[in-house]
Amino acid sequence: MSDTSPDLLWADDQPLRTAVILYDTHYGKTRQVAEHLAVGLRKEGVKTDLLPVARAHERPLDTYDMLVFGCPTEHIRPSRAMAHLLHELKHVPTLKGHYGFAFDTRLRHHLSGAGNAIDSAMYHLGLRTPVLHASAIVESPGEAGVAPRSEPMDSGTFRLEPGTEQRFEELGVHLVREIRGETHP
Repeated sequence: MSDTSPDLLWADDQPLRTAVILYDTHYGKTRQVAEHLAVGLRKEGVKTDLLPVARAHERPLDTYDMLVFGCPTEHIRPSRAMAHLLHELKHVPTLKGHYGFAFDTRLRHHLSGAGNAIDSAMYHLGLRTPVLHASAIVESPGEAGVAPRSEPMDSGTFRLEPGTEQRFEELGVHLVREIRGETHP
């Protein structure tokens, strides 16, 4: 371990210094969740990059200690772009042993299919998942005070459930502490 940086250790003494959050978003809500998760990871000293899935090929993903995947749930599945990325990553054997985490955004009444599918894909990629996926609820028009709209849907039509931003910041902290082994007695 370096004397100059407090390395976060995995159970097998590999340092956790970097993470990338790969996200797909349609109306900006998944990006918002990714940004708040990054805040929590950074609070624990993990250098964290955010990258839209469309730009995932621009960086060598196996150089990150942890990969986080987030996308909207579409018909109880990950978005097409996320599904494509996960399929492409099957050809990157050097990801095996890295840490992974998944989150999805979904409407309250939808099942959490995207997170489940990403968890499964990470398992097949050989990623270690210290915590199973999390869902961020997006409120739709007419739900919990979101005014119904007659015009086409856009980023202002939906909003994150109150408290989501704080919950995902705390989740980022929890993930790092779970990897360090600080959450169990």
